[in-house]
Amino acid sequence: QLFFSGFVRAAGFDSGNAAGSLGDLAFSADGRRLIAVQTNPSSPLYVDTSVNERGEVRDQAAGVVEMCGGPTAMRLFDDAANEYAAVTCPTPGELFIIDLSGFRVVANIRTGAGPHPIVFDRARRVLYIGNTLDRTVSVVDVAPDRPTRFAEIARVGLQTPYKR
Repeated sequence: QLFFSGFVRAAGFDSGNAAGSLGDLAFSADGRRLIAVQTNPSSPLYVDTSVNERGEVRDQAAGVVEMCGGPTAMRLFDDAANEYAAVTCPTPGELFIIDLSGFRVVANIRTGAGPHPIVFDRARRVLYIGNTLDRTVSVVDVAPDRPTRFAEIARVGLQTPYKR
């Protein structure tokens, strides 16, 4: 994570007047965009990292998506047509799916309490989201050919009320 002291602005990452931080960072599959999760202000953004006609990297903020307060973890995944970013929001307990071609939210999915780590299972075409506060794992379908796409299809682990 990168932490700002409130006066830094670099390549479009603006923490405003308060101390802020960046969550996960990832490059798009083509390498032309850097996608970052900002926790203050709360929004994923992408920076155009393509090379201009003079051979210089642009490094310009090119898109922002407003979502929830305090997004944290992010994982990129793709299907045959598009590339997506899955972003967790612990406070409302949701997972947001962002279509990177238009940089817009295409789904938000309720998960367990405190979702944070995300793993993409390419073979099964599902996301596993670790819900740290209720000690469960949400399984979210991302296969484009199934009717349950962008839905939680299972939750693994103990749920409230806790059982021993």
